[in-house]
Amino acid sequence: MLKLGTSQTADRLRRSKLRVPVFKWRHRGLTPADVMLASYPRSGNTWSKFMLAELLTGSEVDFSSNEDLVPMVGCHLGVPRLLPDAGRLIKTHEPYNRSYGRAIYLVRDVRDVALSFRKLRAVEGFDHESFEAFLIKFVRGEVGGYGSWQAHVMSWLTAAQRDSGVLVIHYEELIDDTVTKLGEMARFLRVSDDEARLRAIVENNRPDKMRNRKTEYSDERMSVTVGEGAYNRWRAHYSEAELALIEPAMETMRLAGYIV
Repeated sequence: MLKLGTSQTADRLRRSKLRVPVFKWRHRGLTPADVMLASYPRSGNTWSKFMLAELLTGSEVDFSSNEDLVPMVGCHLGVPRLLPDAGRLIKTHEPYNRSYGRAIYLVRDVRDVALSFRKLRAVEGFDHESFEAFLIKFVRGEVGGYGSWQAHVMSWLTAAQRDSGVLVIHYEELIDDTVTKLGEMARFLRVSDDEARLRAIVENNRPDKMRNRKTEYSDERMSVTVGEGAYNRWRAHYSEAELALIEPAMETMRLAGYIV
């Protein structure tokens, strides 16, 4: 299976002329029973994957088994069909596409997204320029190959407005009341939302516990991949000039339900 991930090779491929045929190839074999776990990068997808994988299997998962249970789109052929009606839970960072059926979409404050994305790409060897230079590219959609945050979010919000098959979850609400939001996702997936079980899953997937699981990541990469489970970190990092650079995304923030 072709795994793109977030490596430099994958980044270049997503921004090349090969993007369209590769996209079509990676999205082959999707069925109406499949559910996408979607987000712009750095919006809580990894954490949600771990909790949902444990919910669907009844067992704790590590980073290797998690990729096999909730794969990135393109790596979904042959994986276990854990959902009712033989559906699969499949991760994607792509904007909304008509090939997707039902989906959970995670959205996060763009200011925290940009800050976290910058840290991850620095660990991966990208973006050695200033944070201001990074923000200019980020707002223009020139980072990572998934387009701009605002266009990505609007594609999914528009889909959610016209289709009850898209559940939108705010990362900040997931942090504040994880059990309730995990329960919403469980009901959307049509599986048990037993509260005692949900609480056990949330406790078992605290950031400190996730970091101790088997993985090939370095300590530096793990510290970025699994965050602190907090938000509004941007307040301690952005200058006034940097906030001005990300202003073009603020209208989408408002449309996504944030008070700006």
